[in-house]
Amino acid sequence: MPAIFTTKLVRAEISTASKNATLQKLSRQVAMYNTLDLNRSLPAQRIHALDQIMMTGSAYVTSKPPQPKQKNRRRWEAVEDLLGQCGAIARHLGATLISGPDNLRNLNHGRAYWLERVDPYHRLGELLGQIYGAWIRNARAIETKQSFWDFAGENGVARIGVNMALEVQYCNSHGNDGRKYLEVKWKNGRLYDYLDDPYCTEIFSTHWSGNGWAIFVSDLQGRLYAYEHVVGQRHHSIFTSGGAVTAAGELICENGVVRVITAKSGHYKPSPALMLNWVQRNPLLPGDALVLPDWQHLGRLYRVSDFRQQGFKATPVDQKTFASQVPNWAKSTGFLEIQKAIQAAALSAKVNTEDPFDYVYRP
Repeated sequence: MPAIFTTKLVRAEISTASKNATLQKLSRQVAMYNTLDLNRSLPAQRIHALDQIMMTGSAYVTSKPPQPKQKNRRRWEAVEDLLGQCGAIARHLGATLISGPDNLRNLNHGRAYWLERVDPYHRLGELLGQIYGAWIRNARAIETKQSFWDFAGENGVARIGVNMALEVQYCNSHGNDGRKYLEVKWKNGRLYDYLDDPYCTEIFSTHWSGNGWAIFVSDLQGRLYAYEHVVGQRHHSIFTSGGAVTAAGELICENGVVRVITAKSGHYKPSPALMLNWVQRNPLLPGDALVLPDWQHLGRLYRVSDFRQQGFKATPVDQKTFASQVPNWAKSTGFLEIQKAIQAAALSAKVNTEDPFDYVYRP
């Protein structure tokens, strides 16, 4: 299994940063990870270690803006590279960390979900990202070495004119762990909720798919969580408090029977390869359910049984098959969009002799 490359960390003198406690901690964590028996230690143990490195790295890049000195620039570059490595290694191990930007020093969009996680208040990542983009270029903050959290303040109103008092409802917030109420468990080929009733998503909804859908994640121990999506309050990050997951997306479940699962998650952006790995490692997922593993290609849904065996060489289902799997109460906005995409993909296949979606992903 891959180790963390430390060339940039050494050049940036991270290991000798005796005056910076955060960099000292980061150096120790990297060294400890690389001393693990990478061939024998459990994947969950390694992924957890990578996740902790990401948290410490995030603490550094919110402690003060990049400074003009060459040494500081090298350290920022080294930490950016390190965070990228952690994400790539986690994916190699069959998990995904909460999503973040590729270039921390040029954050031009608001979807900085990693900030939502490290924020003590777990405020919206979209709004925190806007503030971060302003902070990192603010001359006064750079001169005074003001931390991002001091710059943002308690609600951020002075920075972007938006009240940020709303918290994302992490399950372990305020000392209460509510995950047991959101866990769904397999029994006799069906999903059951914490009351031991057959699980059904009819009463739920998500922002993108509409009525009849729920969001879900699978944690490092294989536990499955699902609930309603509420923008600004309940996201994919609530179940594991922003920790790593092995799958994430949306689902339809009727009387305990899983009908459809997708990879729709902005917080985790699960790769097609990750979803394939998860489906293959979860034999309890019904073979006749449908899976949409690549959110970039909405028109490519597969039978779970075919997807397990053939991966992306499996034959996608048609509109009629998809419609037959979706209860009437879930045929809302997401259903219609996917139906359109299936139709467009079918028309494209008739025109092109070569498969435009010949995936490079392999089991």
